[in-house]
Amino acid sequence: MKKTVKKNQKFNIIPQNVKGAASCTVLYTDKSFFDVEIPTADMKYYKENGEVELFTVVDDGMMYFKSKIETVGDNIVTIKMPEAHEVIQRREHTRVPFTNQVKLKSGEKVYTCDCSDISAGGMKLFCYEDIEPKCDYEIKFSLDGKIEISAFFHPIRVTVEKKGKTILSGKFIALKNIDKIAIVQYCFKKETENVNK
Repeated sequence: MKKTVKKNQKFNIIPQNVKGAASCTVLYTDKSFFDVEIPTADMKYYKENGEVELFTVVDDGMMYFKSKIETVGDNIVTIKMPEAHEVIQRREHTRVPFTNQVKLKSGEKVYTCDCSDISAGGMKLFCYEDIEPKCDYEIKFSLDGKIEISAFFHPIRVTVEKKGKTILSGKFIALKNIDKIAIVQYCFKKETENVNK
């Protein structure tokens, strides 16, 4: 992994417990390991020999790899240099199929929609109710039935088809960083599964 991990490089890091997902900065690199600085509040989620996932934006897409923690200090985590990495996307946000029902809420009105795909930037929905296309909606859904995501959904492209079907492609607004990381992690896993089929 020659020159892939560099001093001062920024990564998003996810420990085995996703609640500890954080942004980190590389402080030191060697051929065998590298040190990253983790926010003090998140250090409780990082243990020696624990597995972590890291990703960052690079020139030709998004770089992703898994590795093991060597040592844990006050707010420094030493990570084994991985043998390989993947650049698994060419756009800012990987979009993957995501078949799930989501709830859109505006005031007292709640719409049940079917989702067809998702990325850390937004999702594509199908709604069979008369829905206002120029409105920001509260949105709630879960990934794999584990993590509940809450944000606002802003429709960008709206297509009304026959039989009362409305297609909404939109972006997330006010998405918490930990939720964004959870979605990116979900998309990476799904994309990796597709690549390795």
